[in-house]
Amino acid sequence: MLILGPNRTFLSYIAEVLPALGEVGVRQSTVMDEIAVGHRRGRRAGGHAR
Repeated sequence: MLILGPNRTFLSYIAEVLPALGEVGVRQSTVMDEIAVGHRRGRRAGGHAR
């Protein structure tokens, strides 16, 4: 499972709440982090940024 949040502060809060709901090992990221990862992957694969 992936939770996208607006910022790290929000994700820190969510990380504390999830175990109480029985969810562990959940991947968390911000939208900007995901964009950066996709951009880096595209460059490594020889793609061009659009």
